[in-house]
Amino acid sequence: MPQTGIGIGLSDMVTPYTKVSGTLAHPTLVLDPEGALVEGSLVVATAGISFLARRFKERYLSAKDACGKAIDDTSEEFARLDAQYPFE
Repeated sequence: MPQTGIGIGLSDMVTPYTKVSGTLAHPTLVLDPEGALVEGSLVVATAGISFLARRFKERYLSAKDACGKAIDDTSEEFARLDAQYPFE
């Protein structure tokens, strides 16, 4: 079912402050102090407006077909690399 509105969830409030660390066999979720400081300070300084603006941008101003855009971008990059380094 398509979402409506800004679509704020718990993960949106936790993700900027955490990162995955460790090995592939033993990954761990840890606090990202730099991300927490930067993102947290920005949210506090703007009284939450920066958080809502980011969600609005992600929701309404991003590409409607993100997968198609990623494929197009990748195809262009491969074409550029192929022209620069032709396979013989």
